[in-house]
Amino acid sequence: MEDVNRELEQLEHSDAVALFQKQIALLQKRLVSDPGFFQQVFIDEGIGAIAWEFQQEELGAGFTKTFWNLLLRGDDMSTVLLRFVWNIPLKFKRKFIRAIERHLADRYPMFKGLSEGWPGANNIPPYIRPPEERSQDFDLVNQGYLGYMGLGYSFREVEMFVWLEVLRDKQCDDRPCELGLPRMDGGENEGGCPVKIHIPELLHLMGEGKFRQAFQLIKESNPLPNVTGRVCPQEIQCQGVCTHNERPIEIGQLEWYLPESERLLNPYALFDQGKAAISPWAVADKPPIAVVGSGPAGLINAYLLTKAGFPVTVFEAFHTLGGVLRYGIPEFRLPNTLIDDVVQKIRLMGGQFVTNFLVGKTATLAEIKRAGFWKIFVGTGAGLPRFMNIPG
Repeated sequence: MEDVNRELEQLEHSDAVALFQKQIALLQKRLVSDPGFFQQVFIDEGIGAIAWEFQQEELGAGFTKTFWNLLLRGDDMSTVLLRFVWNIPLKFKRKFIRAIERHLADRYPMFKGLSEGWPGANNIPPYIRPPEERSQDFDLVNQGYLGYMGLGYSFREVEMFVWLEVLRDKQCDDRPCELGLPRMDGGENEGGCPVKIHIPELLHLMGEGKFRQAFQLIKESNPLPNVTGRVCPQEIQCQGVCTHNERPIEIGQLEWYLPESERLLNPYALFDQGKAAISPWAVADKPPIAVVGSGPAGLINAYLLTKAGFPVTVFEAFHTLGGVLRYGIPEFRLPNTLIDDVVQKIRLMGGQFVTNFLVGKTATLAEIKRAGFWKIFVGTGAGLPRFMNIPG
């Protein structure tokens, strides 16, 4: 025993052990100053193991359930895994879809049959209330992906349903959903996004799990995503030219999901944003602009102009704001609360509204101009109804 202790003592004072202790001390300093370095080492090792699993003929039940539970954690590691699946070739994505259908369909009935025709001809649709339920009221019929929360699924599970829809994206280079398709006669492109939302970048951010960044991106070009996401004719615009001809990606529902999920996570975000805004009328460093009509065109212009620092006043002929959004679309398709939110957002930024003001009778455009407004945007819309003249 004395010999062993003597050898250990000699070893402790050897050059090799001294070098090892120095290396340990350096690693400890690196860990304190840059913990992300070691985290990345472990992530790289984990991704390597996951990539090996995806190389197998099929994904096993144990791996699939563990992988899905990691995605549900909603932490940095789950974001890494989302990005991993988003960037792998389509054949491996199909393998993943087959695995969640085979091993998770008991927990998620909407996964049954999902792999058949995926990604072009099959998907997880948004939640639509059953007829026997919606026939009893005038509430929202198509409740979007967040409607699945009413069935007992968590917010993160619903977020994964949305991600699975985004995963269908073919990541097209020619961007038809945003730019439309060229016409043979050289005229304006067919379909696409009228407000030029950067849909490919939007899908890319969501595909990598960056949902809040995606929401910020969409707000840059469209102040009404929770409205346009519901009422835009996507079937002839972005979705109408989707390369998945049989079942286009639910772009409108994805657009609607982002602000609604943000509202769910942070109910006071709208009011917090308004508190930080300084009214352009108080700054008065830009000329005032009048907006005639508070329909979708008027509200979008009022929002963008106010955000750009222009003092804006919206003149509306009716006593309630919203135009065709309020008077022409029933609440079971577009709840009035969404319109009220947009109006409140403009008010918080300093925009003003004048109701019961019929331009042309209460005051002419020339009189509004003489009142000091630099420019006037006229967005009166199609106010007169078109009758079908069907007998009976």
